Amino acid sequence: MKRHPEIKADPLSRAAFIGWLAQQDPKEQYSFSNPDNCALGRWVRSVDPKARPYCVGGCVYFAYFVNGEIHNFSHLRFIAGCSNYGAFTFGAALARAKES
Repeated sequence: MKRHPEIKADPLSRAAFIGWLAQQDPKEQYSFSNPDNCALGRWVRSVDPKARPYCVGGCVYFAYFVNGEIHNFSHLRFIAGCSNYGAFTFGAALARAKES
């Protein structure tokens, strides 16, 4: 009998971020301008408690050091609510995710 490798979901995927948003209090606000307290920062720390913004000579928005690797989440900026995209609540972020 041939064994197939176990398939695991990517904990840092768009779908994982949306799933995490769905579990948050929709009325809770977050600070977009603080990379430690923005939606992405809080999400990556739920995956890796040691996660932190990737900063070299200044923080690179949407980049985080997670599980020992640098990840760029700029493709999630619309959902996360960068300054041009409105309210900074988890409910608003989830609504943006469903729009896109």
